[in-house]
Amino acid sequence: MPSTPTAPGRSRPDLVSSLTTVFKQLATIKPKEARATVGLDIGSSAIKVLVLGSRRGGSSRPVIAQNLVPLEGGQDADASEAIKAAIKTLQLPTKSINLSVSGQWVIMRIV
Repeated sequence: MPSTPTAPGRSRPDLVSSLTTVFKQLATIKPKEARATVGLDIGSSAIKVLVLGSRRGGSSRPVIAQNLVPLEGGQDADASEAIKAAIKTLQLPTKSINLSVSGQWVIMRIV
């Protein structure tokens, strides 16, 4: 049976021990919580934007700001101008947005 290759100058137990240590350190890294989370809901009748603050001491996240912009013309309306208006008035503290689009025929692609 062929032996498993190891890094030059290291025995197999040393390599396994080093890798185990690295994986334990990676598993204990806690991701930073965002200062603010922005949610954007594109509905058939309105655009809704909600900004949530950071969680403090296990409590729920406070609502920092919210905006609702009705869409003229229902489903046939161009939502881009309403989205721009909703976001512009809030002066968002982040560039990352959580997006919700509902509907029977919605197709999403990450860009």
